[in-house]
Amino acid sequence: PFRVEEGIQPIEAKTAIMWILKTLYSEQWSKLSMETVLENTLQLLLLADNPTPRDIRLLLLDDKFRQKLIDKAKTRADISVSLLDYWVKQYNPLSPSKKDDRNQPVFNRLGALLNSPYMELMTCHPKGLPFRQLINDKAIVLVDLKGNAIRGEVGTLGTILLEQYYLGCVGLGELTGKDVIPKLFPGLLF
Repeated sequence: PFRVEEGIQPIEAKTAIMWILKTLYSEQWSKLSMETVLENTLQLLLLADNPTPRDIRLLLLDDKFRQKLIDKAKTRADISVSLLDYWVKQYNPLSPSKKDDRNQPVFNRLGALLNSPYMELMTCHPKGLPFRQLINDKAIVLVDLKGNAIRGEVGTLGTILLEQYYLGCVGLGELTGKDVIPKLFPGLLF
């Protein structure tokens, strides 16, 4: 779910990924520190080359990897000062046990994307469906989510596919009037 096509801003991608996670965990979502850690983690992580859900642990546990991304964020105009403040002034100074307290709820929620070898393969694969190109080409895309191996993950995969479709639509730019429906929905979405 972290594959972001060219032209998509990190903040748009972060919002879409947060939507996935909030949808998957709507029953047990915490708006307090867990959401803060996750939002800041995703926004910083999306600056990495080819980030995957596996990299969340790396960002939160590896000081050198995190600092490399913080340094990269400092050079970008599309990154907020509050994101940098979070990492430099709030997170980095924490003791290891305080970091662990903040990180554990995030790690627990990663299970939906990483605990099954099939889900890990699908969510961490370097290539995804190029939805923007498929929309432009008016392609018909059929996705078969049946099978014993992924039976328990069908809802998660469906949610991820919708998020990727949404990001493909965002990448088309602003559409108005009669262009909206034919461009975004050239066929039916089931």
